[in-house]
Amino acid sequence: MQQSTDWIGVDMGKLWKAIFGKNTGEREARVDDLLREHHAASDPQIAAVKQQANAAQRLVNQLQRDVTQWPR
Repeated sequence: MQQSTDWIGVDMGKLWKAIFGKNTGEREARVDDLLREHHAASDPQIAAVKQQANAAQRLVNQLQRDVTQWPR
């Protein structure tokens, strides 16, 4: 599915939800998320670091699951 974007590459569906969120805190959080995504997508180094951080978090999560399954 193709995302609708404007001239700066912002996902318009996410922008719409960010603007018309249920409450102020929710709107602010969505705008912050949208800005982070946009900046990460526009800066390859940030995107690479984000990808590495996500991989590290998945590894930590897997190790935590493995440790809890070890026999006592």
